[in-house]
Amino acid sequence: MPEPEGVLHQLLMERQLPPKVAEVARMQGEDPDRTSLMIEELRDMIYEKGDCIPHRIDDDYLIKFLRARFWNVRHAYNLMVRYYAFRESNPEFYENVNPMALRSLGDDDIISISPYHDQEGRRVICFKFGKWRPAKIPIVDLFRATMLLLEVGSLEPQSQVLGGIGVMDLEGLTLNHAWNLTPAVAQKMLALLATSMPLRTSQIHVVNQGWVFDTAFQIFKPMLTDKMRQRLFFHGTDRASLHKYIDPEALPERYGGTKPEYPYTYWLEHLSRDERVVNELQQLGYVHRTPYSRGPDNMPEIKAVAKCAPTARKDQAEDVTSADVPVTLFADQPERARKINELRKLIQNYDDCHRRSDNMFLCRFLYCCDWNVEEAFGRIVKLIKLKEANPEWFFHKPIATYSELLNRNVKFALQHRDRRGRRVFVTRLGAIDFSNMAVTDLANLDDIWFELMLNELDTLESGVTCLIDMSGYSLKSFRFLTPQNIRIGSAKTDLLPLKNIEFHVVNSSVFMNAAIAILYPMLSKKIKDQVRFHYSNWDSLHEYIPADILPQEYGGTGGKVFDFKSIHGQVLDRANEFDRILTYGKRLGTTSPSATAVPPKGKSTKSKGKHKDADKKKSSSGCVAEE
Repeated sequence: MPEPEGVLHQLLMERQLPPKVAEVARMQGEDPDRTSLMIEELRDMIYEKGDCIPHRIDDDYLIKFLRARFWNVRHAYNLMVRYYAFRESNPEFYENVNPMALRSLGDDDIISISPYHDQEGRRVICFKFGKWRPAKIPIVDLFRATMLLLEVGSLEPQSQVLGGIGVMDLEGLTLNHAWNLTPAVAQKMLALLATSMPLRTSQIHVVNQGWVFDTAFQIFKPMLTDKMRQRLFFHGTDRASLHKYIDPEALPERYGGTKPEYPYTYWLEHLSRDERVVNELQQLGYVHRTPYSRGPDNMPEIKAVAKCAPTARKDQAEDVTSADVPVTLFADQPERARKINELRKLIQNYDDCHRRSDNMFLCRFLYCCDWNVEEAFGRIVKLIKLKEANPEWFFHKPIATYSELLNRNVKFALQHRDRRGRRVFVTRLGAIDFSNMAVTDLANLDDIWFELMLNELDTLESGVTCLIDMSGYSLKSFRFLTPQNIRIGSAKTDLLPLKNIEFHVVNSSVFMNAAIAILYPMLSKKIKDQVRFHYSNWDSLHEYIPADILPQEYGGTGGKVFDFKSIHGQVLDRANEFDRILTYGKRLGTTSPSATAVPPKGKSTKSKGKHKDADKKKSSSGCVAEE
């Protein structure tokens, strides 16, 4: 859409506030006679406490934190600490990011910003999440674009006082979109919109929502404070309800307004020409390159890791629109799609069984193999063969049948991540009662929890930290660690499609470590290199796993005990997704359930190659479900 003449997409960066806005600022606690004193008080607090090291401490920079917290110096300081902690935890949202490389969000009409203000003088930003295609645009780009908007908006004194308004248009939202809304994603969205940026989101208006959103919203709801809920409004398709809060003169026609709609792209182009804005963003770690620049130092690509997007629902093996998975080598999406499809064909031609070949599954292996298709295929084949030879070692029953096993609390994944963004997977060996629990039960629990974790973008990027608690574990239990069990368990671990996995052993004694040393030669080098012993030295453990996500028994500050109800809910609330996995593995053309179709022990079939014709005589018992 050509930009109409006379419409200016520019920031109002004048320090002098308009009279109406100045009156609002006064009501919020801004007193010209005390402004300098409060800025100096905030600056002194930064020096004295030292909880963060801001890249600027000039008056113009500090004042936006004070305005964001209504001139409460202590609250402004806490906001600054959270802001820099969020930046440190999520450098991929801004570090070496070229704003012009985010123009696809405007081209696809996912984000639009009106050059006009509402009746109160606030900016209005519209997000159309139903138009987002995860296979084309990774979720990290949505975060990058949103953070960029907030950073730019915080440069505008008027917006510092009034905040901004978000319109969340959910028309066209599907389960494929909702699948991306993990708790980690929800927490980051709340941090951006509510708790960690020096620009208030005054109101969020949700329109055109349906049952998919109502379901996904349950992830957000427990995280919302009363104040956040007061700023959230639901309108459905009732435009009159929306107009009670935003005058139609500030809204596009799509929402019953009088104005045309302007895509995100206009803002990017205009702001890239504003030297003041460019300088501010460069100080924050962004890079400035236009799409028309030439030379190796002026390319429009983002220097951060490229992304692809593969999380199909597990019953959609051929769906190429799916969730985000990072890609390290290929920034061009056609190349990514080609390699995904190439690997899918290899799997489909491997034998006569309905093998799992959805995007999420394939990209797990492609990512950990640096997108080498043959290597990824070989890894998947090894996994298939390992399952054929040892079916009882793999998740193979409806998730409801594992409820009692989950409730024994011997293996589980925490909902919070460690300092490097890794999932924390806990194994409490002392809680295992081998009189009524088999080694294969533990292996099944591993399968379940890793299936959950490997469906998360952050886990694929960062990895998993395994905390192994040996408290209460006796030498009698070592009789179950036979060479065969260790070999199978080690092989399973080696085949996990993860680049980064670490093991931290706690509550072990010198005597117990000596016993473990006997088993060491049976472990793979990959595993041995990643094992660390902490005994009961919690300071040593907390260098890797922060104390605030651990309970008191591990020297933590995260409560007396683990919240097992919430922990188990991560799995049990996704029972349908887990049970869909069991539909894979049956012989093509058959209708019998495959979850129990496993080969007799010691009589697994042997693959003869990658093509179906080579395995025409294979019995259906040779087909097993992929994890």
